Amino acid sequence: MSINVSASLGVQIPGGPQVSIAWTVQADGYDRLSVTIPHDNAAHAVQLQPSPGTQVLLLVVTSSDYSGSLTCTLNANNFVVRQPLMVSGGDIVNTLANNPTSISFTNAGATDVTTDLFVLRKAM
Repeated sequence: MSINVSASLGVQIPGGPQVSIAWTVQADGYDRLSVTIPHDNAAHAVQLQPSPGTQVLLLVVTSSDYSGSLTCTLNANNFVVRQPLMVSGGDIVNTLANNPTSISFTNAGATDVTTDLFVLRKAM
C-alpha cells in the first residue's frame, strides 16, 4: 500500500531571492522516532529501516543541540550537526549512504542530546 506524502521547502534571503518547492513522494512506509544520545563520545546506531530490501526516500534529522558536539555518520559519510539535516530523493540518499539501514550518532558534548528522525522509504 502506497502512502502519498506532501513535502515543501521554503528558503528566503531577506531582501533577496526566495525559493519555494513543493513535491509529492510516494512511500511504502515511514518512521518517526526520538532518541537520546548520551554524552559519552561513543557511537550509537539507530535503525532507519527494517532491512536492506527497502530504499530511503527522505531523511530528516533535528536535534536539541546545534553546537557542533553531535555528529552523525551514514556509512563512511560524517556530518557535524550544526542545523537540521535533510536529505531528499531516493537516488541521492542511497548514493550518499549506500542504501543505509542505520545512522550512527556520537555526542562529544557535556550533556545528553535528543535527536528526532523522520524517514520515508519504499520497497525495492
